[in-house]
Amino acid sequence: TVTNTASFEASDRTGDAAETDDSGSDEASRTIRVTGCALAAALTGTPSFTRDYNWTIAKTVTSTGTVTSVAKDQVAPVQYQVVVTPTPVDGAYAISGTVTVTNPTANGFGTSPSGLTVDVTISGVSGTVKQCTLGAIAQGGSADCTYTATVANADPRTVTATIGTAGDWTGGTTSTLDVTFGAPTTIKDQRVDVLDTPTGMTPVALGTIDAGTTPGSTTYTPTITWPASATCGTRTVSNTASYTGSEGETGSSTATRTVEVTGCVPPITVTGQTAFGYLSPTNGSVLLNTLPGASNKWGWTIPLTPSGGRATVTLPVYAGAGSNDISKGTLVGSVTITYTESSGTNPSVRAEWTPAPGLQSPIVSTSIFAGKTKAPCKRGVVPVGETCSTYDVAPGQLTIGKNLTGKIWVIYHLSF
Repeated sequence: TVTNTASFEASDRTGDAAETDDSGSDEASRTIRVTGCALAAALTGTPSFTRDYNWTIAKTVTSTGTVTSVAKDQVAPVQYQVVVTPTPVDGAYAISGTVTVTNPTANGFGTSPSGLTVDVTISGVSGTVKQCTLGAIAQGGSADCTYTATVANADPRTVTATIGTAGDWTGGTTSTLDVTFGAPTTIKDQRVDVLDTPTGMTPVALGTIDAGTTPGSTTYTPTITWPASATCGTRTVSNTASYTGSEGETGSSTATRTVEVTGCVPPITVTGQTAFGYLSPTNGSVLLNTLPGASNKWGWTIPLTPSGGRATVTLPVYAGAGSNDISKGTLVGSVTITYTESSGTNPSVRAEWTPAPGLQSPIVSTSIFAGKTKAPCKRGVVPVGETCSTYDVAPGQLTIGKNLTGKIWVIYHLSF
């Protein structure tokens, strides 16, 4: 509203004493609507995105430094290759900022009315990402409108803030800001710890990888020395490499190696069988089943003739060799028999038993015959030289005779 006043004032005329002074005024007012008042807008915008590293791990057995077979009781070194690779995956792109709306002091328009709007748009994003409705802003004052919006990728963007119209305050005032993405603001699983875990053994730390400094693949070549095995055959050894990321991602890869363990003797089981010391008949032994009264027996009686008062012989011992056929029997060990002549009543006949490798059956009883006849004579039978008309070769009759000198006969018998 503008007001204008008009006035007058009369003054005395010179020499006219009869004239009286006079004055007066009048005013008029006019209301004028002022339009086009404008606010100013300032923009900030901060880009952000997340980089999440996805890791892979692959484990294989190398040919270098790796055995395929070992002897029993020998360690088995196996070399592995572990390849760990990071792949960065970027996402969660966003732009956040503030539009600060100011009522400039210099405009002289006073306080802005409530209801003015601020629309924020971002290039490449459809529609308005944020609209704020402002309250009254005093002259020289300001108000903020904050925004956050997701975008599809890291392409450069332009953020635009547009102030709307309220009353006589003109809208359409815009402010723009160009935003460029740089480094990720959040990084996940950038580092991993790599561990090697051979089955049944203590885990071994291979190292820590930082994808920020080592963006490519990292290769480890650990050699695991597997403990010796006393059991022959195919042995499969497994080794697992794994990683754990700084934010909890995990992964693993397992490689197996087949190692043949050799040099073992198969187990020997002859439980319930009998065994005899063996000497080939061509070397002087006599088959028990050829002796009168022992036709249903098998086994051998062995001649020993001392030289210088002593005789020693080492015999293989066979179990289950029915009909005296050692090809049908099982070699269970050997026995060394030492015969020392004596003029007394207790000549020395000693047997030293050596079991075959792998023998698992326990010996139930041992019987040794040493005498001047080929085998024990049946009770009541008088020998003629080294011969009996009837023999008794039951284990209980196999004993060491007395007053033995010169040539003797020996039967070595085992029960399992």
